[in-house]
Amino acid sequence: MLFTPFFILVLPLISGKSIPPVEAIYPGLLIEVCGFGSATLGYHRQKVIDYRASGYAMLWAVPFAVGVSLFAYKAPEGWLLFILGQKMPARVSVASGVPVVMATVTAAVLARIVVTGTGMADFSVPWNIAAMCIPAVLIGGQIAPLINRYLNPNRIKRILFVLFCVVGLILIFRGLF
Repeated sequence: MLFTPFFILVLPLISGKSIPPVEAIYPGLLIEVCGFGSATLGYHRQKVIDYRASGYAMLWAVPFAVGVSLFAYKAPEGWLLFILGQKMPARVSVASGVPVVMATVTAAVLARIVVTGTGMADFSVPWNIAAMCIPAVLIGGQIAPLINRYLNPNRIKRILFVLFCVVGLILIFRGLF
């Protein structure tokens, strides 16, 4: 979920070449489709996904993602944070959220294909970045469900909270200055 911010914030520091946000979104989404698709398969094999909760969340998330993807190239830079809040164990919540994100991101990628294929927007896609990252996230998507069994859910929540706060503050700072 942090590939797009990584491409925008960290990659320029490492490579010296910046990618405009509208171009960084595409490989970030493609990488997420592969990673979350792989993780969905891993959690499905463990029978941890609550498909009822996932399906309900998809009813709202997928149409919203398609709408945002079709018109994001016209909008100023912004970020969507989708949180699936359910009263269930953290492991089940994470596992149930993975197919929601996978379906949402897949819909967003398909909508962006329409945008680029119809000439609605003029930007290039750095395919080489996606090609390098996709094999890693396919493997990581299989490893993550296995590791998630043994991690303390409260520690995971704290780490992710701090990580998203830092990324959010950096993006706000960059947007202001």
